[in-house]
Amino acid sequence: MTNALISPGFADRSPSAQAVDNVLRRVLKVRDPADSSQVAKALLDRYGDQANQLMNERSGLPVVSPVIRAITPAVMTQSYGPELVQAYDDFNRDIAALMDDSTLKDIRPELEGWSRAIRLAAEDGMSAARFALDPRQRDRVFSARRQLGDYARLARYVGALTPDCNSFYRRLAQSCDVLSGLMLVLVGDGLAALGVTRSTVILQAPASELVERREAAINALRVLVGSTREAYGQNDWPRGLESYRRLMAAFDSAGQSDLRALFNEQTLARTLDELIDMAASNTSDGLRALGSASVVTIERLQRLVNFAQATYLAQTVNGGRLIPESPPLASLLSALALFVEAFNSAGGAMRLLYVARPPLIFYGLYGFGGPDEATRRLLRLVQLRGTLAEEIDCFLECNCDDVECQLMLDKVLYDVDRAVDLYCLGSNTQGEGDPERRAAAFGAVTVALLAQPVDVNCLLDDAGNVEPRLASLYDALNEFAAEVQWPFAIPALPPFPTEAEIAERLRIGTLIHSEICLQRASESRWARLVETLAPACRRDLLSDARNPVRALLQDALDLIDNEMDVDPAITCPAFEVTIPPNLETSLNTIANDVLADGT
Repeated sequence: MTNALISPGFADRSPSAQAVDNVLRRVLKVRDPADSSQVAKALLDRYGDQANQLMNERSGLPVVSPVIRAITPAVMTQSYGPELVQAYDDFNRDIAALMDDSTLKDIRPELEGWSRAIRLAAEDGMSAARFALDPRQRDRVFSARRQLGDYARLARYVGALTPDCNSFYRRLAQSCDVLSGLMLVLVGDGLAALGVTRSTVILQAPASELVERREAAINALRVLVGSTREAYGQNDWPRGLESYRRLMAAFDSAGQSDLRALFNEQTLARTLDELIDMAASNTSDGLRALGSASVVTIERLQRLVNFAQATYLAQTVNGGRLIPESPPLASLLSALALFVEAFNSAGGAMRLLYVARPPLIFYGLYGFGGPDEATRRLLRLVQLRGTLAEEIDCFLECNCDDVECQLMLDKVLYDVDRAVDLYCLGSNTQGEGDPERRAAAFGAVTVALLAQPVDVNCLLDDAGNVEPRLASLYDALNEFAAEVQWPFAIPALPPFPTEAEIAERLRIGTLIHSEICLQRASESRWARLVETLAPACRRDLLSDARNPVRALLQDALDLIDNEMDVDPAITCPAFEVTIPPNLETSLNTIANDVLADGT
């Protein structure tokens, strides 16, 4: 009688039964393999012809000649439909205007390549945006958005150096901007259609990948506890069993006996399967239930990883390791940490919901607290982006000979889009995560532009005052630098800093510095490409010595070095593949003082 009251979801299952459950989840896409109704519905959906025969049999109709039933496809109302049609139509008109222009007949094949590549990127991003809950599809959206942003930057770059066709190139860039912006709107609209709120967990890994991570953790546990039944050779040492014995003793001595249960294969498998069951749900209620119920289980797994790692690295009084170096234990901790990471950063895509929905309904409908500080900053960046695009695209109409400044302003506009992407991918509620800190690098570029000397600053007059017609652009640039938290993204040190605080500040500064290094390295490739498409009259601006964008990026690097106040300054590392030494090279180093790279 007691056994009958135990829920089957909590009963210990054999490895074979768990494997069958995982196959059902992966193939049939069911949330609970123990629910017969879910399995039956999934089988009917998967095998449609047999489903029709069964329906005919229930209705008393012949099974051998099934009746073809007309199925009306479900049509989802899309508020963005007219905008999407208009965006594609604008792009087709703009690219056609460029290709039909007689002054550009020599580069028509290149423009046709642009047309095909932009269409493929837009179609890929739009199709992936409709499946916003799948993290792989979201990655495709941001990849396509980055490609469209690159083509928009390329069009503005070539247009600034081609005075007769600058307006045509900029209209094409605007069409690319609209298409890339609609991708974010599609993602947010899809999340809203699924009933996503602030309490909903949006995983950074699909449920099928969680199954693979679960299998890796179970296999690592079997190797650690010795259930794989492998024989040891004369030169082998039982590293897994010894580390397992010492870790169990450390759990007892530290009062962490509740974590010992997770080293039982059936208990660990059941714990991970419960999370996978909830993560496999595609309904809003299921994802909200996952958000509230997974915190306790994830905290327990995270506590296991942290305690075991601290014990693994701890030193004894005599200077030896409390737990010897153990590849099996390291493998288990890495597998569990990989599984937990899918839930730790599960709030990043939530910001896309606020990008697509009107601010009037933020409070209450998507959570009582409303958007957090980082999300509000993202919304201000999105609004600011439109103002900057309007001012920058009209700059050459009033300053027809200032091509250098136009190239730098186009670079800033490109950086605004990248900052929006980084804030969309961040998950820290206060905007203090690594993606948001990387966005601060673009604020350094903007400040470097505004801080140029009066004689070369295109936004100031000879007296050092802001040009009246550029006042709104100047204010928008200052506002952008403030929104991405430059230089406040680099934390200030207290009067008596600890080594950890100094190391964290250096890490953040190096992170911001590396973002500019990546852009400076790619700027030469941009210039070489534009050189084949632009006329020769201003081609001198594409050389490394006279390229205003490269000089601007160097000023931003100097600004970061001054803010960090480190000596020597942080340098941009050159790309180099480091091959780790093996037994032969290590012996050569010891015997002949020859390093693994031959020096």
